[in-house]
Amino acid sequence: MTYHLYVDESGDEGDYLDSNEKPIIGSSRYFILAGIIVDADTVPRFEEEYNCMLYNRFRGKPLPGNFKLHYYPLRNNKPPYDRLSAEDRQGLENDVFDVINRLDCTLISVIIDLDTHCRKYTEPISPRAYALLLLRERFQYFLEEHDSHGVVIYERFNAKMKRRTEQMIRRLRTYNFPIPTSLPRIDPRIQNGDPTQQPILNLADFFAYLPYTYKTSGRYSPYYELIMHKYFNLKGDRFHTGKVEL
Repeated sequence: MTYHLYVDESGDEGDYLDSNEKPIIGSSRYFILAGIIVDADTVPRFEEEYNCMLYNRFRGKPLPGNFKLHYYPLRNNKPPYDRLSAEDRQGLENDVFDVINRLDCTLISVIIDLDTHCRKYTEPISPRAYALLLLRERFQYFLEEHDSHGVVIYERFNAKMKRRTEQMIRRLRTYNFPIPTSLPRIDPRIQNGDPTQQPILNLADFFAYLPYTYKTSGRYSPYYELIMHKYFNLKGDRFHTGKVEL
């Protein structure tokens, strides 16, 4: 059995505070990576459900060829979601989390508090690289439990991001860092995901938004509570749980 880990992010990994330790306008305090683990045989089922959601909610309204179902523009009634009624926008939101809850998948996420991260380390490692290493570590634990192998698919993981992230991960590995010395069950090549071709990335975008709003608002949304049980090893110790907060 091969498992796919579909990854998306929420928040901004750039500097959170300026030189006077004031929050930078447009920045975010938290950076989140969230992943949905799906076995290869179940991927077509997710894609069918995704296509049904779009068909039922847009009801023949034309969509751009590069259309991506992303949470922020939906919640803020941006095009093309402005063509939908309020009922259908809410319904589409419900549909996404219903699919995540109903179909066979496992969730993992890493939340990095940039304020804490930047104060703790004199030369902070890229939050994206740090989070990605921890996310893959959890994926490795999952694969060990299932005696399987897996691949990671990360939306917009282009060549520039890949070079920078790999450089930072190599730095992390030179430290006394509490991670496996290798991730043998995971394909080392992280795929550059395309949400127009890999619909589960769109669902990962919705999922990534939930821990972000939880950290910024201080409370769980009903959607978060709906899918919380899908987390990997939620009751495990802090080094093995699929819900990491740093």
